[in-house]
Amino acid sequence: MNFLIAGAAIIYISICGFGLVKLILKDNIPFSLFGLVPLCFGAGLGSLAVLSNLIMLAGLKLSFLTLAAPLFVLFIYALTHFKIRSEFRVSRLIGTLKGFSRQEKFFVLVIVLGVLGVMILSLIFPMNYWDSRAIWGTKAKMLFYDGTVFSSGFMDIQRVQAHFRYPLLFPVAQAFIYFSLGQADDWAIMLFIGLFFPLLLSFLFDLARLYLRDREKALAAAALLAVLPVFFVSDGAAHSGYADTPLALLYCLSFGLTLLWKKNRQLSFLILSAFLSGLLLLTKNEGIILLLLNLGLILWPEKFTLNGLSRNLPNIIRGTLIYSAILLIVIVPWALLVRHLANDLDVNGLLSLNVNNLAGAWPKLPGIISYTTRAFIGLEKNVLGMTFSWAGLWLIFLVMSIISIIYRFSKCLQLSAVVLADFIMITAMFALMQIKTEAYMLGSISRIYLPITSVVALQIVSTLKTLELKREHLIK
Repeated sequence: MNFLIAGAAIIYISICGFGLVKLILKDNIPFSLFGLVPLCFGAGLGSLAVLSNLIMLAGLKLSFLTLAAPLFVLFIYALTHFKIRSEFRVSRLIGTLKGFSRQEKFFVLVIVLGVLGVMILSLIFPMNYWDSRAIWGTKAKMLFYDGTVFSSGFMDIQRVQAHFRYPLLFPVAQAFIYFSLGQADDWAIMLFIGLFFPLLLSFLFDLARLYLRDREKALAAAALLAVLPVFFVSDGAAHSGYADTPLALLYCLSFGLTLLWKKNRQLSFLILSAFLSGLLLLTKNEGIILLLLNLGLILWPEKFTLNGLSRNLPNIIRGTLIYSAILLIVIVPWALLVRHLANDLDVNGLLSLNVNNLAGAWPKLPGIISYTTRAFIGLEKNVLGMTFSWAGLWLIFLVMSIISIIYRFSKCLQLSAVVLADFIMITAMFALMQIKTEAYMLGSISRIYLPITSVVALQIVSTLKTLELKREHLIK
């Protein structure tokens, strides 16, 4: 019964998310069900997170009523603007799936096996990984029992709880399910945790399908992540209950909307992208890096010429102002809340950054780059003692990036630049930390790059698609 109630709570969050998506995009929803369902789920989580921050700032306590009742407005909006003939028509779904080739059937099989693997691993045991219990699960239970961050659990440094100032989107969503159940259930919550991975693959497929106009390459991108060992055997595995896969899904959503805005300049895409980008900071502190990647993509000019820059300048300024305004609306309530929480800098790596430590950062760089490279090619063990967690993904990406440089595939190079910027910022983050870098990298190197894997997969299949088009053009 608890699994059914948890499922109903997840559906309620997703329908509320559809209300928000529909409110922003109106009838201009380009996705099939494969993209729309993950997008609604992510938007629903975001609505829940922003609402919870406002409730606690107002001095009220979180409960099923205080969370579900305000969201009911979005729920009603979703139901009254629900159009089966457009967003949810079966023919559209069948059209997306019609006439599979042999290669496509193979990719679908790989994806199904990957999803089944994660779902089975999620549901076979209750929450049992360290961070899922000691950090995210503990916060969820404190919110469930206390109803607010203004409690000793969040404000007393003597309490045994790490990372007091970690963002609360993931724990709030878990707490909402606990409120729906009327109790904290470490097994039923795994249904919620197990959904992030299949939804990530689903959205990546639909995004790649729209971006490339090639279903086979889109399935290949999703299949590439579906068999990536890091989602199964790392400390941040998709079934672990860590916040890394949720962050990966939200980043893929925000990146996808930003990419679509770049393609057609539709303002509603930018607004929704900004909202989803703000959620990255409400999920993990490391989300600031991914947020900056999206902002960089907005600022990326279509052409690196003086004429091109001047022509795109109004769009860039307008996009940046709108993006920043939405971000502030999403982030400011949490920024006001976090000031009241206890600060455990000794164990909170990102919050221990110090730009005044530049002199000490430079000597660290060779070791950090060397360690990261060895981890990428499988010569370093993660915290679980596993090697080769990336299964050659980074080597394939490197080859595809070199090909893009040689042939000057501008769109593919844009994706490569996003990944490179992520690598540079993460390396800088490790170098500027005041805590012991080696220990922090051991526990995080196999998962801190998880969110960018969707862009890596998209870059790989985009390069393959562009090569095919180039070859066809030469033949003609």
